[in-house]
Amino acid sequence: MLEIRLDGARYRFDSPSDFDFCLRARTSVPAVRVNELFDRAVAEFNGDTKGLRKLERTLLDLQERTLGQVRALPALLRELDVTAYTTDHDWRALFTDLLRAPDKRAAYIAVAVNRYIEYLRARQCVLRALAELRDEAEGCGAESRTSVFAAPAARIDVDEEPSVLRRLPHGRAVMLRLEHGREVTIALARHRFAIAHDRGWALIADGGQRYALRDGVNSVGRGRENSIAVDSALRNVSRKHLLVEPIGNDALVLTDLSSTGTFIPQTAIAS
Repeated sequence: MLEIRLDGARYRFDSPSDFDFCLRARTSVPAVRVNELFDRAVAEFNGDTKGLRKLERTLLDLQERTLGQVRALPALLRELDVTAYTTDHDWRALFTDLLRAPDKRAAYIAVAVNRYIEYLRARQCVLRALAELRDEAEGCGAESRTSVFAAPAARIDVDEEPSVLRRLPHGRAVMLRLEHGREVTIALARHRFAIAHDRGWALIADGGQRYALRDGVNSVGRGRENSIAVDSALRNVSRKHLLVEPIGNDALVLTDLSSTGTFIPQTAIAS
């Protein structure tokens, strides 16, 4: 159970899932913030964007370091400057209150980190859209706001239209269904792979290299410690990018751990 102050009132949550449901409404950017962001000077605008990216990378790194040992997460978060968190939706106050709670409530803190990463990504998407609007209005001058978004991490170089592929929610398991004898194209950041279900489950790189998916949880990424270590030259793939777990005859569970995204066809996602 967790008791915490939100929006000036005290709330009690009986499970992390209840807390997660509450925080979903805090992952979008408040409308009043959009107008304020639009009017910012270039230097302040770009500084905000870089700060959001830095905080996102820090939180992703902490998640990776505490994978399977979530009780270690609160102590690591307490080392961060609380002013790094935004005040939108009272996120700063929420983390301040959360980190006063005993470490045995680490599962609730992990939920908050997941949802806050979603908020950080939503705010970066808003900044990108505003940058494009301002640059279009100003004729893309020398201080272009969009320059801070060069080489977007979520670009996907695959044959399908980008709208066909859906970015997996970070840190949450999604089930993918694939009949025997079929394969489906996915993307790790901008790099194309395929998941095949033929003589066994396998991850296939764009160059043709085949990685067998064993029973249980398979970790995929550039790091040598992964059960599937992809080519280290794929710099947009995170060190620990994705967890893949075959379950049953025609389904597997995917959990994205990356900062650059995992993308799968919308039609392959189990309802």
